[in-house]
Amino acid sequence: MKIKLSEIDVVINKKFDYTISKLEDINLIEDIVVEGNIKKEKNEYVIFGKYSTKILTNCVRCLSEVIIDLNEKEFLGVAISKKEYEEYLNNLEKNMIMDDKDYLEIENDEIDIDEIVRQQLILDMPQYPSCYPECEDETYLKKYSGEETDSKWAGLMNIKINN
Repeated sequence: MKIKLSEIDVVINKKFDYTISKLEDINLIEDIVVEGNIKKEKNEYVIFGKYSTKILTNCVRCLSEVIIDLNEKEFLGVAISKKEYEEYLNNLEKNMIMDDKDYLEIENDEIDIDEIVRQQLILDMPQYPSCYPECEDETYLKKYSGEETDSKWAGLMNIKINN
């Protein structure tokens, strides 16, 4: 969903509520339900709210499909004009530490809420998704955990990842 700046400039706080049925590179099981607000603070547009969905991915241990439930997750974004965004990027030092504000560039006088939700969804996904409480079919793991395993890699077979 894209919101035009002209809609925000006339109100102090604009609420939105909608669903996303498709996102690039993310396998959704159900639509993403998004609700939030946009408010203007000086030259910044602050976008915040919550989203809920379920996504399909693969277990890192057995490669079975795993459903990840992302319920009532929060998102936050701060959008600034193209000119201010370029100034922000030019003022960043090479080894600068990132702060809480990650600015987004306003394009064509619109703010893309879908992209803010997409970025947060990727951050909210577990780094190593796995079956819970443990894998049902470990034949794939057993196939490669025999004595013929190269001794350099043997320690990796004992790693158990807990989410």
